[in-house]
This record gives sequence, structure tokens and C-alpha cells, in this order.
Amino acid sequence: MNSFVELQRCNTNTTFIIKLVFPEFENIKESKISIFSALGTAIFSEKVGGEVVYKTWKNENHIKITDVIFQPEANGNYYVDKHDYGYF
Repeated sequence: MNSFVELQRCNTNTTFIIKLVFPEFENIKESKISIFSALGTAIFSEKVGGEVVYKTWKNENHIKITDVIFQPEANGNYYVDKHDYGYF
């Protein structure tokens, strides 16, 4: 959780950054995406360079994972940082 991931839309080559979070902290306007959303589940176990397809009620989306900018677990941080969720 709390990983920052850079993604690229395959049809337009535009990039954007999301933060993967638990469902209760999802906030689309802040680019905080639940791991249980269509996009979250599609990219959760993929590697950088991988392309995924996820469906919404409107359409099918093709996304490429271009970078994992930050992953807390890779730095030995295995707990939820309460500062990220407005507790402090």
C-alpha cells in the first residue's frame, strides 16, 4: 500500500501518477486509487513495463506501467503511515 505508480494510457501516450491505497482512503480527485478498484487490481501484481487492460462501466482501458516511483515495502516500511490519511 501507499505505492506511487506512474502509468501511461496506451491510446494517447499521456502519463499520470496514482497512489495505491486501502479502499477507505480512496479519493479519485487526489489520485488515490483503491487496490480493489478495477485499475488497482489490474496493476497490483504487474511489473514495470507491463501492459494491463481494465474495464469500467463505460469502456475498456489499456494502461502501461512506466515506473514504480515509491514503494514503502521496498524501503523496509511495512506499516501504514497515518500522516498520509489525515490523522495528524
